[in-house]
Amino acid sequence: RFLFVAFGGMASVRFVHDREFGRAARIELKDPTKLARAAGQLDNTRVGDGDVIEECVIRCRHHLGSIERRKLEEEAAAQARREAEAEAERRRRAEAAAAAAAAVAQRKKEAREREEAEA
Repeated sequence: RFLFVAFGGMASVRFVHDREFGRAARIELKDPTKLARAAGQLDNTRVGDGDVIEECVIRCRHHLGSIERRKLEEEAAAQARREAEAEAERRRRAEAAAAAAAAVAQRKKEAREREEAEA
């Protein structure tokens, strides 16, 4: 539990059998946004003093849960919407600029025609 204080503390721990290591703990942090950072910083860390706490090397892996996966998908969809809206705005501005340029060209043409007709 002390290892995870720097990451906001544990919400829960569940000990499970692991084929590779024999035993493992599934950890949930109070702040799930810190899971990836905790796993990255604690992976392959040696802990314990050999007296009170058994010495061991911690192996950490962060697996995305359904809530995290859904949040990432929602963020990606929101980013795609923002990009689509920005692209639509760029097109709208380009069309408005083209229309303004065409209107200026038309006025110049009409002014030349009037000058020619008066001459």
